[in-house]
Amino acid sequence: MLKRDSPQTVLLALVIIGLISVFAGIAWFVGGIAGMQFAGVVTSGFLTAALVVLYFRQTSLLKDQINLRAQELNRDVRQSHTETLRERVYAWLGTDDVPRTIDSVDEIIDSSKRRLPKVTAVDIEPPEESIYSNHSPEDFGAVPFGLEDDRYFVDLLENHAPGLKEKKDDIEAGQSTFAELRNQFVEEFEGSSLKRESLTIEPDVDLSRWVFESLVKVERGRSDDWNEELKPVRDGFEDRNNPDRANGEIRFSYGGMTHRWMFQITTDEGNIEDVSEDEARSLAIEALRQTVDQVDSEDQPYQKALDAAETLDTLEEEIHELRMELIEYAGRPVFPGDCDYLDEAAIEGAESR
Repeated sequence: MLKRDSPQTVLLALVIIGLISVFAGIAWFVGGIAGMQFAGVVTSGFLTAALVVLYFRQTSLLKDQINLRAQELNRDVRQSHTETLRERVYAWLGTDDVPRTIDSVDEIIDSSKRRLPKVTAVDIEPPEESIYSNHSPEDFGAVPFGLEDDRYFVDLLENHAPGLKEKKDDIEAGQSTFAELRNQFVEEFEGSSLKRESLTIEPDVDLSRWVFESLVKVERGRSDDWNEELKPVRDGFEDRNNPDRANGEIRFSYGGMTHRWMFQITTDEGNIEDVSEDEARSLAIEALRQTVDQVDSEDQPYQKALDAAETLDTLEEEIHELRMELIEYAGRPVFPGDCDYLDEAAIEGAESR
């Protein structure tokens, strides 16, 4: 920019010299020595004014150059900070590269399933890295364990990607709503209790949870109907592990390695060993059928299970949107927003000094 203006400066100097020469000649011709003295005073003032103009012009050009250089340096600082933040986006996605093709996007979607929450048929699970953390099961988080405490990750959400933070907060709030609906259902639901002669069958500890999950599966279309849910339980009741006799009661469960205790049978006479397996099994299946028949009665928290199913559907959509926005951020050339890190590294322009 200075080189482009230099010919103009030289031309201006030549014009000034020419004008001074002409003015001096006229002064000598008109006034002689006195005229020359007057011309000297005028010329001195004129030159001073010209020098002042030139000084301010050069100062302005210098300020422009300083400002341009400051802008370039600040762009470099922002670009460097963007790369630092991009690494946090990669860490959340579970990838180390920007998706560039449809195939690479599909690969990142697959890899991010380990790093983002996952909605199953009946629940929402935290990122896999959080499952084995020191957090309690109630401390659900949409961010993998350890990443949420990273200061640059906090900076990313707070200052540069508020949309990601909003989606993260929505997912965590949705999980809290779902867990509350599930707990309320489990506490309020009452399974069937039957009495046949001296035998009494009552719901066991896991029955309400099973009913809740079955309702959610059916409502979300992950199960065709209640018959599909009942079959594995009835089959489980006929398994060699059922019934379980201990502590003066008979207990029925299903679920293979992870037992779910569904019903318990006691007898008024205390001779639980005399109760036949067929009789106990018949009573358990009847109680199971009656429990299913009453799930949508007015005195049951049926609506809470339907609301929970709808919440899971919403969470599934929100997790998909979060994944897509993370992929978008992974490919952004520069992240917007300001923060303390950029302020500390900022180069001031000439006007700020």
